[in-house]
Amino acid sequence: MLPRSNRRPEGIMAATALCCLLDKNRLTYCFIGDSRIYLIRGDSVAVLTRDHNLKSQLVRTGRSPSQVEDIPGANALVRCVGDFERGDDLSIQPVGLRPEFGEFNLLPGDTVVMCSDGVVDYAGRDEEEAEEKIRRAVVEAPGAPWAAFELVVLANHGGGGDNISCIVMNFSAKGGAQGSAS
Repeated sequence: MLPRSNRRPEGIMAATALCCLLDKNRLTYCFIGDSRIYLIRGDSVAVLTRDHNLKSQLVRTGRSPSQVEDIPGANALVRCVGDFERGDDLSIQPVGLRPEFGEFNLLPGDTVVMCSDGVVDYAGRDEEEAEEKIRRAVVEAPGAPWAAFELVVLANHGGGGDNISCIVMNFSAKGGAQGSAS
């Protein structure tokens, strides 16, 4: 338990987290917050995670994306590492983690991109453009190290106003992985 505080619990910094476990061609992943995991297969890109922020929560409960776009604080995390709430005695108490999990089989030629929200937020004008630019950067790169570097450059060129980090993993026909982090 943390000491008594008059500060609002939501004023305390929090973090997001992603993890992947690879067992042969089976990828199990876990996430909390608004960092993302993408699967790039052939010419398509699919987001495997869903953001744990207010905007996404409102869309999941029936509001349209255009209705929530301009809501102040819509990017505030509703699930994260380091979430706190105020106790009856005004103490700030940590909230247990509530990550989500998923799993799928990888195919030869698949690429998995794990990235912070800074990559997505600054890679394009909107989410759709950012995801296409991420896909294109990965597909056109000669390997995972170059793809990771290009994604960081892409986000920095877009303004880079948030944390920018990524891991890119390419999977071969033999079930092996080549990866790189930036």
